Amino acid sequence: MSSLDVKKLIVNNDGHGGFFQGRYTSREIIERELEIYVGTYVSIFGWCVTVGSKANYPSKVTEVIGEDVRVFPRRGIEGSPSS
Repeated sequence: MSSLDVKKLIVNNDGHGGFFQGRYTSREIIERELEIYVGTYVSIFGWCVTVGSKANYPSKVTEVIGEDVRVFPRRGIEGSPSS
């Protein structure tokens, strides 16, 4: 079988629900969330938590999340650390 015969899928999850609602509070919870893709054709899973892919560390290839934000368009969920 050639590599052209193998199906590969890329999942691009905006991450809004899980991160914004505070469901992902540990590495273990994130790992459980990803277990549904084990044994499937998914070969890449990307979380693009903001508009596009950004980093949460100093990067030479992309913007840092919130780097130029001065006015925030909305508050987080009531009771979350950012609200």
